Amino acid sequence: MTRLVLLCAGFFVFLSCDDHHPDTEKIIQELHAREPKRVTSGQIIALTQDLGRSVTDIATKEYKILLGSDSSATFDSAGLVFADNLGQFEIKLITNKESANKDEAELFSAYMFSQDHVSSDMDNVQDVKSDGYLLYNRPLMIQGAFYGMWSVKYKKGEIVRLYPEE
Repeated sequence: MTRLVLLCAGFFVFLSCDDHHPDTEKIIQELHAREPKRVTSGQIIALTQDLGRSVTDIATKEYKILLGSDSSATFDSAGLVFADNLGQFEIKLITNKESANKDEAELFSAYMFSQDHVSSDMDNVQDVKSDGYLLYNRPLMIQGAFYGMWSVKYKKGEIVRLYPEE
């Protein structure tokens, strides 16, 4: 009886062994990605600003092309979600106060109030602690005039994940 049990156990061990080896490089990369990082709030804000500028530069170019081909073109203000090498984010174009949430509305009003002095380099990062996200805002200028405001929403954890290793 013992021989039969040992024979069955040996048979199952033999069947479970094959030439498949785990990808240790992937496992190591995954473990490194999960290691806690020490990132200051200043570093998080700076990276959010850099990523937001890159995203809105691309969005502005695309929007101007869209406007050039169709004067009645609009951008869906409901927000678009993207994931690429610039991280996962939600972007929307705000052209009136009604399409802004409470965090965006105050800044949009400030841009509207001083639109004669607004330029596209007057961007802003808000740390919305209550919801755990960072909000990057930047005015959209068309032919030198204030047209609207880009709003890019990042999860704080996403920014920390994207922070480069030192």
